[in-house]
Amino acid sequence: MTQNRFKSKVFWMGIVSIIVLVGSNYGLWGAIGMTSETFQTLANLILATLGVIGVINNPTEKTSI
Repeated sequence: MTQNRFKSKVFWMGIVSIIVLVGSNYGLWGAIGMTSETFQTLANLILATLGVIGVINNPTEKTSI
C-alpha cells in the first residue's frame, strides 16, 4: 500500500496549523478581535503541537499516524 503525503489529513493539519501559528505572530488574533492572552497561549500551544505532528509524520510507513 502506497500513501501520498499530499493526501494525508495529518500533513494538511500540520501545514494549516503552522500557517495559523505564523499568522498569529503577525497580528491575526488582534485583527479578528481576540485579545485574551490566555487564549493566545493555549492556541499557540495546540497549533505548535499539531504542526510538529504534521511535520514528523511519515504517511509512507504503515506504523505512522
